[in-house]
Amino acid sequence: MEKLSRRSFLKGAAGVAASASSLGAVDFVAGDPIGAVDGFSATHFGAFYPIVKNNKLESIIPFEKDECPTTLLQGVLSRTYAPDRIKNPSVRKSVLEKGFEKAPKNLRGKEEFVEITWEKAYELVANELKRVYEKYGSNAVYGGSYGWYCVGNINNPQSLLGRMLNIAGGCTTRTLTYSTHCIRAITPYISGVDESSAKQTSWDNVLEHSKVVVLWSNDMINTNQIAWGVPLHETYPYLEKLQALVKDGKIKVINIDPVYNDTARFLGAKQVFINLQPMLP
Repeated sequence: MEKLSRRSFLKGAAGVAASASSLGAVDFVAGDPIGAVDGFSATHFGAFYPIVKNNKLESIIPFEKDECPTTLLQGVLSRTYAPDRIKNPSVRKSVLEKGFEKAPKNLRGKEEFVEITWEKAYELVANELKRVYEKYGSNAVYGGSYGWYCVGNINNPQSLLGRMLNIAGGCTTRTLTYSTHCIRAITPYISGVDESSAKQTSWDNVLEHSKVVVLWSNDMINTNQIAWGVPLHETYPYLEKLQALVKDGKIKVINIDPVYNDTARFLGAKQVFINLQPMLP
């Protein structure tokens, strides 16, 4: 099968290409990159080589082993130089002047923020931690930063925050994750295993032996652009193979979802809309 580009592949799924490039970075980097490759980096959208000119990130070249690089990767450019990006630590004006306890609570979300130095930010955070630890104990300190921005382990914000707070005196953290909370909480009681982390059936096995594939609220074309780690987007070539098998009449795909989503459209799936009955009083 001829290898398709990510852009060509998404032509079969209406609306995805537009949503994937919603950050507006694709036009910004149109044409051949000018500059020099400067290192190697990675995001939740994929790995890439940055093109740097005059100390400025000019463009991005996807990692050559990425099966179907997503246009979301180009959003790193927009994010890096976004005019609303917070460049320095900031604090509410009244908190800076009066301290957290004396600052008017009714000004939250209303008053201006003032930029401060990193040294002042460290001082404010350290003093607040001391106050809360002494007055309320470690249970009152929440250490639940998700830290999803970074894919690394050494400099992951969540890991660093947890280490610091555990050294300082402990903290309260989250339970499960916002991505897989329901499936991790429910499936151990249904199938006997946490399905979010259990080993899954391989795509090769699915394509070889399946007669019917059921998508249950599953839009892989959209959601598999990102990953918890650094994705290589291996799913998309398999979806091309599945599409070919559906067209040949060898596999039938059923989509159970309130929406006839992009994956269902790409695969020509039979749609089963969920009928939500009104709750009885």
